[in-house]
Amino acid sequence: MMVSKSSIDSEKQIIKRGRAYLTPMLDYHVEEFEHIMHSSNKLEVKDFGYDSVNQALSEIFNDTESYVCRNKYGNIVFVGGLSFLEESPQMFTIFANSLEHNVILTAKMSKALLNMFDKLHPIITMTILSKNEHMLNWACWLGFEPIEMSNDNRFVEFVRCNSEQDDVYNKLLRPVVH
Repeated sequence: MMVSKSSIDSEKQIIKRGRAYLTPMLDYHVEEFEHIMHSSNKLEVKDFGYDSVNQALSEIFNDTESYVCRNKYGNIVFVGGLSFLEESPQMFTIFANSLEHNVILTAKMSKALLNMFDKLHPIITMTILSKNEHMLNWACWLGFEPIEMSNDNRFVEFVRCNSEQDDVYNKLLRPVVH
């Protein structure tokens, strides 16, 4: 689905890097993104219990704090955000099929999004499929540390404690010294 230029022009730009930006996810992003989602993320949809890409993206739109990253051409590069279903917020990132052409932008904007979340949340977690080596490395690069495997070894649990805040502690991770 092609989104109109006026829709893109009216998007609120929360964080900007050059002509690229992050904007809150809106309903029309679901249909726009489902056709360009990276193949590795499409394979994960069933592993996370969804029947379709549209169902997964619709739930993300309705139930999370999510953002869309657009590059300088107005194309979606990734959808990222936080889910609040667990004790600590869970960060997620879903890449577009253009990831290979937008690696540096994706890295910069992912860090910017995480820095925004750090201001509000002393602890952020991630749950990643153990078979997805690229995402496991991505989490480590973002500053998350693996803390445990799920009982069936399908998922790796990660945590990231913000050392800039007071009283940051995760029982499974060593305490952060201030």
